[in-house]
Amino acid sequence: MSNQYIICGIGTDCGKSVVSVLLYDYLKKRKKLEPILVKPVQTGAALDTDFYQACQINRQNIFNFYTMTSETSIHTASHLAEKTIDVDQMVHETVLLQTKNRPLLLEMAGGLMSPLNETTLMIDFVEALQLPVIVVVDNYLGAINHALLTTEALKNRGIPIAGLINNTSKKENAYDQTSLEIIASYNGLSVIGRVPYLTKIEGQLTEPDKKSELVKEWQLNVSQAN
Repeated sequence: MSNQYIICGIGTDCGKSVVSVLLYDYLKKRKKLEPILVKPVQTGAALDTDFYQACQINRQNIFNFYTMTSETSIHTASHLAEKTIDVDQMVHETVLLQTKNRPLLLEMAGGLMSPLNETTLMIDFVEALQLPVIVVVDNYLGAINHALLTTEALKNRGIPIAGLINNTSKKENAYDQTSLEIIASYNGLSVIGRVPYLTKIEGQLTEPDKKSELVKEWQLNVSQAN
């Protein structure tokens, strides 16, 4: 189905949630439809689903399958919460959402090789869905290596990649604008857009004009059919 994407990062805290909110707004304006935003699994005290709502996304358009409050990795948090993550059920729930004929965004947690349980990694869930992946690349020393490992893992599994989005999560890294071009050139991938360093993230992502300004130069092939 078109206009349905998975948002993966090259690691933890690289800006996936910020990019997800901006992609939501981007698709909403171009499709004239309310997208569905899914955080399949989340952990910690500061929840991404709360962040989405703080950024003016209606709760009825937000879905989550598992939430654990421990500030740790998914498989550890689920163990502490005495929950077992059923990946087949997550795939089933996602497929049901795909049938709603609306734009769909799924934000993953951690990196692709993060374990969901004792036998399954995040990339296994991504592979089962076979939706195009948007890779979020932060600016930091080592980002090129992490990004190439991430895109190589996706390609090895035959998972389509829609393109790259650069995010600058820390002010001290804002000067480095060459990493994305190296990654894109090496892999033959397209650059969808960039997110500059944001001083007050939630404040800037609650203003429609500001969000529109941030994505005005993004290039994502939005289909006219869902």
